[in-house]
Amino acid sequence: MLLLAGCGGAEEAPATSGTRRPSSASAEKSRTQALNDFTSATASFGGRPSLLDRGERLNACQIDATVFSRAVPDKADFRLVVSRLQKRGWKFPGPEGVKTAGKEVTTDLTSGGWRGFMGVGPLPEKVKAQAAPYTGGISFSASRTCDPA
Repeated sequence: MLLLAGCGGAEEAPATSGTRRPSSASAEKSRTQALNDFTSATASFGGRPSLLDRGERLNACQIDATVFSRAVPDKADFRLVVSRLQKRGWKFPGPEGVKTAGKEVTTDLTSGGWRGFMGVGPLPEKVKAQAAPYTGGISFSASRTCDPA
């Protein structure tokens, strides 16, 4: 699993906080804002997200990020990240949109013109050796419509 691609979903009801930042699902969100949302939601799990560089043109409208973890994140970790993202304006389809396969838990999400995917679980076997001592991660992949170049 873990190193994503994107579309839209959640496990808890949307947060109803009154005044925060311009991160409502209806307001357009910049790439920096979307990435900051994920970084904030995963801050307690360790370092900053590792980003997949897709080149200048695609980086403007796509995010592929993973926070690596020494322990494999579980469903409780998933719910915590979902809750934090909801507080920042991300929308999820609800419990019916959560997919579980073994230790992997994934969902779709949307916010501010971005459609994405978020998941937790063990690192794929082909990545484990390169990522040692990490064994798991939290992945986030989102995209938005780009202006034609």
